[in-house]
Amino acid sequence: MDTQPIPNLRGRWRGVTDDLRAKIQDGRLAHGAMLPSRPELSRRYGVALGTIERAISQLVDERLLVAENGRGTFVAATGTEPLRLLAAKRLGIVCEVSSSVSEGDAHWDTNLLRAVEVAVSSDGGSSLVVDRADPAGPWRNVEDCCVEAAAGGIDALLVIGTGHNEEMADDALRVATRHGVPLVYLVGCALSRPLAQVAMDDFDAGMQAARQLVAAGARTLVCCATSPTRWRDQRIAGVREAARYATTPVVVEALPAQLEDDLPAAAQLCAQRIAALHAAGGAPGLFGINDQAALATLDLLAGMGLGPIPAMGVDDRLAARARGLTTLRPDFTRLGEEACLMLGRVLAGSASRVPLNIPFRLVRRTSTIS
Repeated sequence: MDTQPIPNLRGRWRGVTDDLRAKIQDGRLAHGAMLPSRPELSRRYGVALGTIERAISQLVDERLLVAENGRGTFVAATGTEPLRLLAAKRLGIVCEVSSSVSEGDAHWDTNLLRAVEVAVSSDGGSSLVVDRADPAGPWRNVEDCCVEAAAGGIDALLVIGTGHNEEMADDALRVATRHGVPLVYLVGCALSRPLAQVAMDDFDAGMQAARQLVAAGARTLVCCATSPTRWRDQRIAGVREAARYATTPVVVEALPAQLEDDLPAAAQLCAQRIAALHAAGGAPGLFGINDQAALATLDLLAGMGLGPIPAMGVDDRLAARARGLTTLRPDFTRLGEEACLMLGRVLAGSASRVPLNIPFRLVRRTSTIS
C-alpha cells in the first residue's frame, strides 16, 4: 500500500478517510487486499491511533472495508452489499409527507421515503408509513407516530426526520425500546445520541462548496448564513476547514449573529460586502447556506449591476435550476439504501452507533461556476 505521511491530515480522521476511500475507488487498494495494521497506518499517516480507528470504522460502515476478528481489515470484495436481512421483513417508517411539497419542490423527507421504499421493496420487504403531518391540525408528535407504527406488527422502525432534534430522537428510542424493535434514524444532521443513524454530511457540503469556489478563482468566501441551526454551523465549519488547507490564501467571512435569522438583511449585507470587494479589485465568492440565501444575494448583486460571480448553494431547488445556480443536492438514493442496510445490520446485532455521514452530490451549472 503506497501511503505517505500527509502533514495536513495530522489528527484529522476525515482526511485519512478520504485518502483511503480514494485508494479503494481508484484501485490502488484492490478488492480483497488486507490493510496494514492500525499502528502501521498511524505511523504512515502521522496521526493518532484513534484517528485511524475512526477512519476505518467509517469505511466499514460505508461497506468499503470489512473488519474480521483475528485476521485484520480487508477491502470489501465489492462496493455494495445485498440487503438480504430485510427480505420478508415489515418496516415501519415515521416521516412527514402530507405537507412536504413547497414552492414546487419535493421535500427532502418525501425523496428519502421514496428511496427507502424502493430499497426495501427490491429486497422483498414491505413498509408501513405513518405520517406526522396532520392536514387538520398541528404536527403529530414523534412518540405517538412511533407507537402507531410499532402496533402494526413491524420488524424494525425507521424515523425519517431531516429537521428532528435530540428530544424527538429520545421519544422514538423510548418507544422502540419498549416494543423491542430495532430503530434507525435518517436525519439531515447527525444527532448527539447513541443510536444507529444515517445523516447528510453538512461539514462535507461546506468543504465541497468552498473548494468549488476557490477553484473558480474566489479568494474571499462570503457566507450568507441564515437559520441558526446545527446543520448551518456544520456547513460553515466545512467552508472554514477547506479554506484553511487551500493551496492559496483564502479568507472566510460569515454574518454577524444578530442577522442570521433575517434573510433579507443577511442577503443585503452579503451583497454590499461582495460589491465592496469587487470594487477594490478583490476576488469574492458567495456561499449561500441554502439555495434561497444564495439566490436572494445574487438578486441584489444583479440590481447593483454586478456581473456573475462564483456562487454556490445547497438544496437544488427548482429556482436554482431555473437560474443556473451551482448547488449541492442530497444523495437521496444512497441515503435510502444506506438506511436499509443499517436496519439490516441492526437486526443482525452488528450496527455501529457512529453516525454514517453521506456526502452531498455536486450539481454544476455554468452560470455561477465555470
